[in-house]
Amino acid sequence: MSKKLNNQNDPQAQLARIKAFMAMPENRAYYYNERKKIANEVFIKRLKEMRKAKGLTQKDLAKLLGVEQPEVSRIESGKEAISFGRIIEFVTALNGRLEVIY
Repeated sequence: MSKKLNNQNDPQAQLARIKAFMAMPENRAYYYNERKKIANEVFIKRLKEMRKAKGLTQKDLAKLLGVEQPEVSRIESGKEAISFGRIIEFVTALNGRLEVIY
């Protein structure tokens, strides 16, 4: 029985392809940027869900945070980056829970 080197189901071959891909700096940068972008999108979606579940408008949340409604809108639309400190403020204002997983 012969074994194909490029077998898609072979974990060793998959690991070798991943290692080769990540060995190139431009690929590594792309991967980390995409991972960050996806995590940010998921986080923003969750913040919006939490706000809506509490029955709050963007204006209501802005008032709780002590900011203007357009800032909440820019963050929820992904047009403005959100700092870790602002994340904590959002979660606290929404009586949520924040878990950091490494």
